[in-house]
Amino acid sequence: MLLLGLALDHRLSVLLGGLGGFLSPLIGVMRSQRPTSWGVLVLAPVGGALAAPGGLLLVRMLADPELNLLGQVCRP
Repeated sequence: MLLLGLALDHRLSVLLGGLGGFLSPLIGVMRSQRPTSWGVLVLAPVGGALAAPGGLLLVRMLADPELNLLGQVCRP
């Protein structure tokens, strides 16, 4: 994940995505007081860290002036 963040220059978004991926199942477990599998708790930060730059790249693609799907609001 660190190499992906460095390669795409999205270190902060990968870090925040991983943090969100960690907190989401943790808060769900704490609220429901039910046990969950360790696989969810371990792999959720990886999924969050992968989703963060993926979402940023998707917004960048949709804001491309040739596609013009998001309009003037999201232009880089």
